[in-house]
Amino acid sequence: MVIISQGNLKLALLGLFAQGHLLLEDLLGVGKTLLAKTIASSLDGTFARLQCTPVLLPSDITGTSAFDLKDQSFEFVAGPIFNNSVLADELNRAGPWASSTLIYTRSTCCRETPTPSRRKPAPAPPPAA
Repeated sequence: MVIISQGNLKLALLGLFAQGHLLLEDLLGVGKTLLAKTIASSLDGTFARLQCTPVLLPSDITGTSAFDLKDQSFEFVAGPIFNNSVLADELNRAGPWASSTLIYTRSTCCRETPTPSRRKPAPAPPPAA
């Protein structure tokens, strides 16, 4: 059971149906994270929470390349932006480079990283019921 204000629920559903983005500002502990998780899980989508801090880097959002010792090659490890639903908590604390990275990657149809070879397609929306 999710107990949340009617206004936030309406805004979340409008954002979902419009395939858009949503900015919820409310008091602590009123269920914003639970609402985002519940909507993502009810649609068989993926969810990620991104804690914004002053030291958050763009690679924390988009992902980074990690060296695989076994294969002797770099492997791209996707960041939280590659999920269907992303909750950016305390966005006001992030630096301008992290905020702009978050806005840019969410606005493109393909989640892009600064290097084109590390471009991944956006996750497909969950199938309609």
